[in-house]
Amino acid sequence: MKLKPPSSGLDVQALTGAAVPPQARPSNPSQRRNMVIAIMPEHPPCWSRQEDWAEYVVQADASTKSNDGERPLRLVHGKPTFNVRWSYCTDCMPLHAAEMARQGRCQPNAVKQRLSSGSAVAEASA
Repeated sequence: MKLKPPSSGLDVQALTGAAVPPQARPSNPSQRRNMVIAIMPEHPPCWSRQEDWAEYVVQADASTKSNDGERPLRLVHGKPTFNVRWSYCTDCMPLHAAEMARQGRCQPNAVKQRLSSGSAVAEASA
């Protein structure tokens, strides 16, 4: 049973090839969305498709009304970076979590570990 929302057709590859907007606080939602996509790490093992993961991260960033510390995108000295303190497990459904644990795919620190080792996108290129 797939518990993740269906993809809306977000073309991650086409969007990640675009230049990162200016290194300043984004002035509109579209600019922030492009920044999120540009720094998007590879999906964690519990997600089957990068496109679904990207859609989730973009939506999570857009729906968070708080400061950068609680959003997927952080601006560090004006430079966009992926927030490793943001938990992508927050919205996980209990049945999905149990199934992923059974399959060995429930790994809450997978993205953080990849970013620490340098094997995933950590920062947008200047």
